Amino acid sequence: KLSIMAESKAEYQKILKNYQELTGNWQELLNDKDGFSKTFIHLNSGFIFPLAKKQYEEIINKYPEILENRKNDNGTNKDFMNYYFGIEEGKFVILMIDSISDRNGNIEMVFKVTFGESLITKYRQGIEIIFDQIDNLIADDKRDDYPQENRISALRAMDRFLKWSLFGQEWVENYFSVLKDKKNNEGKEDYYFPVIRFPFSGIKELFDKKEKPDTLYHFFGLKKKQNVKKNNIENPIETYDFDLLATANSDQGFPNTFSNFSCICEADDEIKRSNEFSLLPSQYQ
Repeated sequence: KLSIMAESKAEYQKILKNYQELTGNWQELLNDKDGFSKTFIHLNSGFIFPLAKKQYEEIINKYPEILENRKNDNGTNKDFMNYYFGIEEGKFVILMIDSISDRNGNIEMVFKVTFGESLITKYRQGIEIIFDQIDNLIADDKRDDYPQENRISALRAMDRFLKWSLFGQEWVENYFSVLKDKKNNEGKEDYYFPVIRFPFSGIKELFDKKEKPDTLYHFFGLKKKQNVKKNNIENPIETYDFDLLATANSDQGFPNTFSNFSCICEADDEIKRSNEFSLLPSQYQ
C-alpha cells in the first residue's frame, strides 16, 4: 500500500510540475527579446475558448458548496474559476481550475485548452453564433437591468471586445514594457498575467439559464479602470485593464447576458500573500 501511495505521489508531483512548467514558459516571455510580439500572437490565437457543461457539472458535483455564492468576511467573493496562461511546445494553453481545487492542489480538476487550428475549427460554429447574434443583443440591450456585480449588458461586452480588437496590441505592449522596466530598474520580476479569476457565481448564472446552455464561451476585452484620473496618466491605454468575459449558448438561442468581473491578480496583492494558486511557476511556490 505504501508503494502504491508513493507511486501516486510521484505521479501527482510529475503532473503538477508539468503544469507549473507550462505557466513558467509563459512567465519566461518577459525574458525573451521577442516576448511582446509572441505574447500578442498567443493571446490572439485564443480570443475565444470554451467551458463545457459537463466540466461545470464535474466541479459542482465534487463541491456542491461552490453554488452557494459564498462570501469572505470582507464581503468579497470566495469561490472562483482560476485561469492560468501557459505555453506548451510553442502553443498557447489556458489551464482552468476552480479555486477550491486550486487551493487544495486537486490537479485532477484542471481543464486544459490548447489553442491552434484544431480548436478554431472545432469551435468555429460557436464563434459564428456569437457574431451572428451581436446585432440582436445590442438591439435588446437594457443598460440599467444588470444590478449584479458580475453581470453586464451585451452592449458593454461588445464595447470591451471591440476595444481589445482595436487597442489590444498597444495595451499588451504597454503592460509588457511596464513589467520590463520594473525588472530592469528595480530588479523586481512581477508575475506576467499570473492568474485571471472569475467569480463562480457568474458561471453558475450562465449555465442556469432557461435556454439550458451546453457551452460557456470566454473572450477577451479591455475595461475602464475605476477611480483613475486621466490627467495623471501619460498614455490613455493605461486607463484600461485586461478583461475576460463569458457568455453561454444552447440550441435554444443565445442569452442576453454576459458575465464579467474578472481580474488579473496582482503580484503584490493576492498571490504573494496566499498559497491558493498551485499552478504558478515553481519558483513562486
